[in-house]
Amino acid sequence: MSDTAAQEALLHADLILRVNAPLSGYDRRKLNALLLSDLTAARTDAGQKYSAANFAAGDQAGASRRVFEAREKIGGLIRNAQSAILALPEEDVPEADRIDALVTLGFVGGNVGNLRDGAHLAALAADILAGNPGLPTIVRVPAGIITRLSNWVGILNANQGLADGDSREEVTAQKDVTRELLIARIGRVRLYIASTSDIGEREPGL
Repeated sequence: MSDTAAQEALLHADLILRVNAPLSGYDRRKLNALLLSDLTAARTDAGQKYSAANFAAGDQAGASRRVFEAREKIGGLIRNAQSAILALPEEDVPEADRIDALVTLGFVGGNVGNLRDGAHLAALAADILAGNPGLPTIVRVPAGIITRLSNWVGILNANQGLADGDSREEVTAQKDVTRELLIARIGRVRLYIASTSDIGEREPGL
């Protein structure tokens, strides 16, 4: 069943993050580090749980197949993320800075490591999703890769649970909890931006 509230919250969070990214640090509407971190984390978690609830298999055997598929997709996206940063022109980002960015994202020595190791794959994907917002814009993983990676991590997590015996009801409950947290954090952002303006919630963009 479609969850319209979750869809709207995810789109709203994406809009806030896109609008916030280019704002100067002197702009009163620029989100502080804590708000940005909290919103980004809630959006990532809600997106993963939403994908999980929508794309989880209906039985244990189907879930095992989806786990295999998700790991293959995640491995490919991790390689795409590495390639996107390594392909940046030397005149824009020196090689040492590209490697440093990859290390920040969890690539040991800038390398992907053994992506057939499920634990390593999951940990590296989580590090990429958590670390990307903190990097300078030029060395961030492209948004399209991040979105797909987040979705496939959610699918992996949900189906891993089902493959291990969890119920679809548990997956749906997790999605509902993360949706409400994201809505609450969007509310905090609205209050923050309104507090910086003399016209409160009449501020354009709210």
